[in-house]
Amino acid sequence: ASGNAGPFSNVAAPTTVALPVQMQLSAGYNLIALPDTPKSPVTAHSLIREMGFQVVSRWDVATQTWDSTTRLPDGTILGNDFTVTPFMGIYVQIATNVTRTFNGAPTDLSVGISLKRGKNLISIPDRLTTYTSYALLKGIPSQAVTRWRADTQKWESATMVGKKPTGTDFPIRSGEGYFVQVSQASVWTPQPGLAAPGQSIAVINSQPPFAGESETEGLTLQ
Repeated sequence: ASGNAGPFSNVAAPTTVALPVQMQLSAGYNLIALPDTPKSPVTAHSLIREMGFQVVSRWDVATQTWDSTTRLPDGTILGNDFTVTPFMGIYVQIATNVTRTFNGAPTDLSVGISLKRGKNLISIPDRLTTYTSYALLKGIPSQAVTRWRADTQKWESATMVGKKPTGTDFPIRSGEGYFVQVSQASVWTPQPGLAAPGQSIAVINSQPPFAGESETEGLTLQ
């Protein structure tokens, strides 16, 4: 997924609003997130109905498995109608390349992101963020940071080897979801301007690193 971040618009003080975000989604799977805090609750079912997604999945950090909702050809929606929040990533499937518009208000980053031991699917809802995967490895700290490349339909990772990050030092963007793996539970508060410089070596996996052996192209529904 990619899109126009959209500028912030300062209106009568003390209110700050964010202009709508246009997000370009590729046919197939996309690992996205809410770029702002929505005015009303967003759920898996509402995304399927209003955005035209065929599948909406979240990562259940407690079980370390996918929790998926899908739309059948007759329009019936099966699966949990879970709530989507700005700090969580979601894995969605769509049939064609489309542009979708998201509306909301700036998210308060000070509440922090709750991380559990293992793999967490998170997002940083900050359009001005300067984080990269290497910065997340060092700043959280994390053992691995992984994104989904919608253009190639493959995973791409950065990992910590000893005290040195390796893999791709890709940019972290608002509106996208990322897997981060941690060794212990914590609450991490993202701050802007912490990108880590360094050389990067691409490591692209054709198979999802967090899925079963038979899941070679994307998400297997549960």
